[in-house]
Amino acid sequence: MSKPSSFSKQPPKSLEEFAAGAGQPAIPVSQTSGADPMPWDGLQNTKQTEFMNLRLTAQLKAKLAFVAENSKYTQNAYMTKILESVIDQDIERLLRGENLA
Repeated sequence: MSKPSSFSKQPPKSLEEFAAGAGQPAIPVSQTSGADPMPWDGLQNTKQTEFMNLRLTAQLKAKLAFVAENSKYTQNAYMTKILESVIDQDIERLLRGENLA
């Protein structure tokens, strides 16, 4: 994924130049599809860097371990695959104005 052309390869030369960029979007509005930008727009999706605790019941944890032991997935890879799919579906529903009840 390449960075948008608005990113400068050179850091600001002065504090004033740095401050002048404050409040500017990371991706210029002209590069978006006309819709409001989403919180994840412009973020890389190539390397997992965020750590998040997830509380599971003992039964659900055992089921997850079973899937991992009997498939090609690690527990983390399986959870990431499933979560990404469900989150994308829910985002589409929310954008259509549906409730997630």
